[in-house]
Amino acid sequence: MNPDVDDPSDLTPPAGRDTQETIRGRPAHRRRAATTEVHPGSSDISTIPADFGRGGEYAHIWYTGARIDRYELIEQIGSGGMSVVWSARDRDLGREVALKLSPPELHVWMLGEARAMGRLSHPNVVAVYDVGETEDGLFIAMERIDGGTLNDWLRPARPWPEVVEVFIAAGRGLAEAHRAGLVHRDFKPDNVLVGADGIARVSDFGLAVPVGESGLVETRTGRHRALTEECTLVGTPAYMSPEQFLGQQLTERSDQFSFCLALYEALHGAMPFGAPSGESPAAFLIAAVAEEGAAPPSFNLTVPDSLHRAILRGLACEPVDRWPSMDALVAELERCRGRARR
Repeated sequence: MNPDVDDPSDLTPPAGRDTQETIRGRPAHRRRAATTEVHPGSSDISTIPADFGRGGEYAHIWYTGARIDRYELIEQIGSGGMSVVWSARDRDLGREVALKLSPPELHVWMLGEARAMGRLSHPNVVAVYDVGETEDGLFIAMERIDGGTLNDWLRPARPWPEVVEVFIAAGRGLAEAHRAGLVHRDFKPDNVLVGADGIARVSDFGLAVPVGESGLVETRTGRHRALTEECTLVGTPAYMSPEQFLGQQLTERSDQFSFCLALYEALHGAMPFGAPSGESPAAFLIAAVAEEGAAPPSFNLTVPDSLHRAILRGLACEPVDRWPSMDALVAELERCRGRARR
């Protein structure tokens, strides 16, 4: 299980937020600056208060054999600034789970994540079994996946049909979230788990919002208050859609752009639109569209042209020019994958 690992010490809020005009107005050699101004000092923008956790990771000392409600801790399998994840035994049902533990300060956020994931029941989404509170904070009991992240699975490099097959499964999980009215808002390879069974499951719905909400948080209101009183933009800039990068309204097609960024990167070993590693391709795309029209990204000649076209459509700058839904994109990827089997 992969907890959020953003470093809250890197979260001095930027003096100003980039707009479509300011990014488009920059010459090509300054597009990198457009992204670093949005996320100073870190490739990920944390979703926790800037003053939380400056002393390091969630510091509560857990140990093997400790009891949390009906769960007995076995071993720690992940950690970050916001939470730790342990494998644990459900003593009532006799099954092993992944137990995500966070401090009381993040109660509202964790409850939001549990509720978002609890709305979904799909083989390509990590299942949530239980949520509860103790004096040490909140816990979420989730499906225990024996395996690693999609990033782990992609090393070493794999043939494109295998890569597409796993992304198709992740895309089905995203499509299920969209049917439930949710935008994941932070789709990236680290938020997909690939089990030893080879099945991909989308995880980490901590930033999920209803379809139609802005890419910016509503500070000091709602469930975002405990996380973002000093932040405005949340997510991972390297995988953001242009509309999320600019703080505009988000739809299912915003996740589609992030999905296609991750798929392009997996197939080509680099980001499109000339974006350096860790930077936001969305900023480069916005600037390129304004200057001379975005040139189609180069592609690996071993990747079929039909697959390349499918990904490029999902990477359109304007949401209306992308696939009408994740289901439609997944169906096209399945057709591309099927042709390779003939």
